[in-house]
Amino acid sequence: MAPMSRRWSLKQNNKSFSHSYFSDDTIAALATPAGGVIGIIRISGPAAHETLIKLTKKSLPKDQKKMILADLFNKNGKKIDRAMIVYFKGPSSFTGEDVTEIQFHGGSYIANSLMETLLDIGIRQALPGEFSFRAVRNGKMTLLQAQAVADLLSAPNDNAVSLALSKLSRKQQVILESIAEELKQLSIITEANIDFSDQSIDEFSLSSIKTKLDHLIRILETLYAGYERGRRIQEGISVALIGLPNAGKSSFFNSLLGEDRSIISEMPGTTRDVVSEFFTINTDKQTITIHLHDTAGLRVKTNKAERHGVERAITAASEADLLILVVDASKSSARYLASTLEQWDALGKPVNKTIGILSKCDLIKGSLSSVTAKVRVFFNINTWVATSALTGDGISDAIYKIADFCGRWLPNSNDELLLTRPEQENAVRVSLEHLYRARTIHEFDLFASDIRQARYALGPLIGDLLPDEILEAIFSQFCIGK
Repeated sequence: MAPMSRRWSLKQNNKSFSHSYFSDDTIAALATPAGGVIGIIRISGPAAHETLIKLTKKSLPKDQKKMILADLFNKNGKKIDRAMIVYFKGPSSFTGEDVTEIQFHGGSYIANSLMETLLDIGIRQALPGEFSFRAVRNGKMTLLQAQAVADLLSAPNDNAVSLALSKLSRKQQVILESIAEELKQLSIITEANIDFSDQSIDEFSLSSIKTKLDHLIRILETLYAGYERGRRIQEGISVALIGLPNAGKSSFFNSLLGEDRSIISEMPGTTRDVVSEFFTINTDKQTITIHLHDTAGLRVKTNKAERHGVERAITAASEADLLILVVDASKSSARYLASTLEQWDALGKPVNKTIGILSKCDLIKGSLSSVTAKVRVFFNINTWVATSALTGDGISDAIYKIADFCGRWLPNSNDELLLTRPEQENAVRVSLEHLYRARTIHEFDLFASDIRQARYALGPLIGDLLPDEILEAIFSQFCIGK
């Protein structure tokens, strides 16, 4: 029976058809954004070379990796462009199949005309990540390497680039394959003990075999513990601005970004939803990507819009890695500070992940130091930065404090191996659960079962075959053309 898989229904030439990642037909997609100076279309599959003949209207040699210049025509014989074409004979290609790449003048009209022509001659549009999927299926790269390519394309900083390149170089792969091989050998020894259970050999006793698990568990525990840092490096460290309405959160938000991204108004409650942006802080040693959230002011909810805004603000604050509590320095009355403290208490008063920001310091009429001292009494937060969005005072200092706090999630060294994706973290977690259980089991058959399951769980990381629906879910998140 053919494997069950999700299917994609499309329209081509006004005819309905469907296909999946497991099709063996010829696919094509833009590998570059349309509208650039140069565009690239990638074609992969059994008809890759035949497609050249149809596009150029002449017979072309199957010279491997030789760039040629040729005119391209649509189905009506109208010239579309003069382009550079290179052909890769499988398996010596990215996907392991016959591959053609067309380098054309990158105008959007030309790109669309070429893709329409390819569809007219029976070459279908590739699904998201389908080229990488075929590369994995044909043994040109592992799943971990394919995901590393996607991570590299979306890398927001130099640390994310280093992590992706490390995975592409197979450093992590080699370690995981070594663990899988050791688990395989343990499984063989255990199965042999089941077959010869009537013989007593100390070297192959269950207690002796269990001692071999300790170092495997330590390696997997290190990988598992590093996931949260790896994810933050790849996706950005979540930072949420919180405080009462009109405390100056949006002004501070815009000051960090260097642009007016969040609406500013004297009227309280202007921000009714979470406004989010990414920005990168360049330090002396490396870069840190921040996922910054400007939240609605924490207040009593008076209408439906404000209620949803506050609820989302609370969610963003609870999930953030760092909270920035913004307090209006020009309103430092005991009543105002008590109201702010009450709202912060409602979030659990997370002292260890909160930095305090005194905003609107240009409006203070008295002593800034006395205001700062007064605020410290109320909140017990170690770090406070006095700022003014109007004059720019204190913004650089605030950025430095944010970077210093977020530095805890940066790699300890260039060789550190960090997981970056949920399915990778899940694979290690499940494998560890089976190994933990195996250490407590006293029966050979149950022990053997957990060892097998521990190795099987590492499948997504060591290149073993995975269920179709899992593979499709992974590659559907890739870019079209990759």
